[in-house]
Amino acid sequence: MSEKKKIVGDEKNKFENQLEEILEINRDILKSVKYIKKYYFWQRIFNNLKWIILVIAIIIGAISLQSVVNYAKNYTDSFANQLNGVEEQANF
Repeated sequence: MSEKKKIVGDEKNKFENQLEEILEINRDILKSVKYIKKYYFWQRIFNNLKWIILVIAIIIGAISLQSVVNYAKNYTDSFANQLNGVEEQANF
């Protein structure tokens, strides 16, 4: 009987050691998974931030473009008025 108990005890120790090894491997996998989740979390944040900055830049560009177009229109109108004034003076 004691020989069977010894065999069972050895098997139990082997089984416990294997469980400890598996537990350690699972802890390492959990650390890796947490790292990957953090990486993807920050990647999503910076990807969204990139799009937000791009949209803001386009909006600011559109607003600025409107003022540039108005300036160009005023400049060409004043230039056309000056040409009309020169033409009228030439007719006299």
